[in-house]
Amino acid sequence: MKSSSHRFAPQRLRRNRGVSLVETLVALGLLAIMFGSIAKLVSSAFFRAGRSYNQTQGYVLAEQALESMRTLDYEDMVAQSPPPTPKIDNTVYTVTTTVVPDDPSPNMKRVTATVTWTSNAGPQNATVSTIFTQVHR
Repeated sequence: MKSSSHRFAPQRLRRNRGVSLVETLVALGLLAIMFGSIAKLVSSAFFRAGRSYNQTQGYVLAEQALESMRTLDYEDMVAQSPPPTPKIDNTVYTVTTTVVPDDPSPNMKRVTATVTWTSNAGPQNATVSTIFTQVHR
């Protein structure tokens, strides 16, 4: 009896080796798919972080433009574009301000600061608006 059980043992081993090779290839394929997905996720996260950083810088520059207008007298508030164009981390930003008098009512000015730049995603902008009023003392 012992001799007959040993006769079939090599066939079983060959079948197990083949299955283990197929299992290994499937596992490697799944691992490759998983690493590819993770790489795409990380790449997308870096792209979005850069875009968010540029957007934040745009809003900061727009707020600074409005704050510089706030320091002026009401009569001196006119549309302006600062001569130096800010460049932050190899991105060139253009800041423009518009002033609309008597909007939304007399003795008020609507001041809008718009910052534009070009990124990998194309042209971008950030706009901040506020209303100033003339105070009579």
